[in-house]
Amino acid sequence: GAGAGAGAGAGAGAGVGRSSKGMGQSEREVLHLEDGIKLDYSSPLARAKMLQCALAVGPLLESLINTLDGTLDGPLRLDMTGLDSVRASVIIAIRRCLDITTFQRSSSSQRSTAQGREGAGHGDERGRPGRDRDRSRYCGDDAARFATYGEGHCHTVTSVMTGFLYPFSELLGLDLQYREDTGGHHQWLDVVMRPSMVGLVVDLYRADGFAKAHKGHDGHHLLTTPTDEHYAGADASSSDYPCLKPRPLSGKPVVLSALEDGDVEDAPA
Repeated sequence: GAGAGAGAGAGAGAGVGRSSKGMGQSEREVLHLEDGIKLDYSSPLARAKMLQCALAVGPLLESLINTLDGTLDGPLRLDMTGLDSVRASVIIAIRRCLDITTFQRSSSSQRSTAQGREGAGHGDERGRPGRDRDRSRYCGDDAARFATYGEGHCHTVTSVMTGFLYPFSELLGLDLQYREDTGGHHQWLDVVMRPSMVGLVVDLYRADGFAKAHKGHDGHHLLTTPTDEHYAGADASSSDYPCLKPRPLSGKPVVLSALEDGDVEDAPA
């Protein structure tokens, strides 16, 4: 069975389960995500993909030294804006490591025409992407395979991103919060960065749709949208507004973690 919610944020859905392989063998750690998707961190494919993410993130973490003001002989003060900028770059770097796309198609989908499905995959009159399936890409319940040439809906890409970002969350001081709108039609990820408590909306589905509707743009600005900007003017009737009762995907109740020393930046005197 799944364990307790994975932190204050991934706890808004995800759960970690551990199962023993037998005497003398290591335990398997599996992250259970939305729609039955799971990530077995002990699998060779998941380990290889995690290594790719770590290699991409490494140079960004080395740049954290530039966020310290002062000298080694005197008091050091953290440049919080610089730190948050690095952490936003880490989110984008991990997304670039994940070879997963969505069912959205550009308005000039050549594959749909070649398959003889008139209208399939073509955008609407507003230029928004249409829908179609690339059946050469994986579509199942293994997040590692999704990240290695997969395709899915918003809940799929959000779950996969959560699975690969979660192992870095404690190191980077991130709270991951799986979000779903009140109608259950759209899912995305909220990230809160401690101790500044600045929030970002990480919406892989809409970023992919933007990139397909706007040639030459990667849509990565939708991976790090400030929460106050994203939720400005939104209400419960909007697909951009999160349901106040998160889904306990692991079967465990979702609870908030107690604040600890250093979690929140002290206000200046």
